Amino acid sequence: MRLTVLAATLVLLAGCGNEPVAQAVAAVPTQKPEMKTFRDWWDACGAFNTCSAYAQAVDYGVGWIRVGREAGPDGKAIIAAGFAPDTREGELALIVDGVRWPLSDGDGGCPDCALPDTDWGEYSGDGDALARAIAQAREIRVAHGKESQALNASGAAAALLWIDERQGRIGTTTAWLRRGDRSANTVPAALPAPVVTAAPAEQQTGFDPETRVTPAPVKRLAEACRASEDTGDEGESRLPSPEGARLNASTELWGVACGEGGYFSLLHDWYLTGPNGVNPRPLALPSADGTQLDQTTNGAYDPATRTLSMFEKGRGIGDCGIIRSWVWTGERFELSEEIVSDLCAGVPWDHWAALWQADVRR
Repeated sequence: MRLTVLAATLVLLAGCGNEPVAQAVAAVPTQKPEMKTFRDWWDACGAFNTCSAYAQAVDYGVGWIRVGREAGPDGKAIIAAGFAPDTREGELALIVDGVRWPLSDGDGGCPDCALPDTDWGEYSGDGDALARAIAQAREIRVAHGKESQALNASGAAAALLWIDERQGRIGTTTAWLRRGDRSANTVPAALPAPVVTAAPAEQQTGFDPETRVTPAPVKRLAEACRASEDTGDEGESRLPSPEGARLNASTELWGVACGEGGYFSLLHDWYLTGPNGVNPRPLALPSADGTQLDQTTNGAYDPATRTLSMFEKGRGIGDCGIIRSWVWTGERFELSEEIVSDLCAGVPWDHWAALWQADVRR
């Protein structure tokens, strides 16, 4: 079922006191992001109906497989897998019930992850044929030459069937399971991604981290956070000074560290202010499921790209969790990306499930 929801945007109006005022400015057709578990497989479908199913190595080893599909009648299958071999002799491949399906070496990954030395690759052949084999498999392995790692197979059929159902493929020639003779043209079209246009870059004179002076209104917000901080036996605050940036001539962004989370993470409250930090109004940032976030985990703003981002790690080495980004358009922060991995197994960021992906233009 297609839903029409308001675009994930936020406008904060001056003179509104301490309460954020959220104002949607465009209607974008989406589907509600969903995540499901089928035995040893985990599925995720995003707002624009790209879906992926994942499984980990048996006994929670470092190894993974992704079987994904883009939305629409011509939606392409995306199949990738990886593990941490002791040697790298021979080709990288998936082995499904004894049949080898070669994988091309992957590019990219997880730059901030302290992972074992993993290898991963993508399948470039008939992805639909491989997906159907995986759905019926009794044994799935990812291999590098003679060395291989067993992957969980239980739940694969149900996981891939759910993707067919979610994308409207059951009974059509495009279905992985429960195929029929209905034309591919009966599959719902892919939903277009929203266009997010970044504001022009602003001069950051006076906001150099080494010389920046925290304005008094922002300093009071930081002092309130430190007053409620648990400083432990040391008795001193571990929270860093606020960080700020100029968004335009009349608007500044300030991030106030206001607590610590798991895995040595920082929690930030974010505020839009006038010049010199006056009239701070709290940000409530939109997420893919329509909820508003009043804090970020490991948040940071990059003036060069006009992007506010966060990374909530699922574990310390950072190979799972959730990453969100918002782009400043000159009027508001708009959600530009939300990717998630429930699988702590070394999946590179390029293969995390995209719950929201905008077309960002700078």
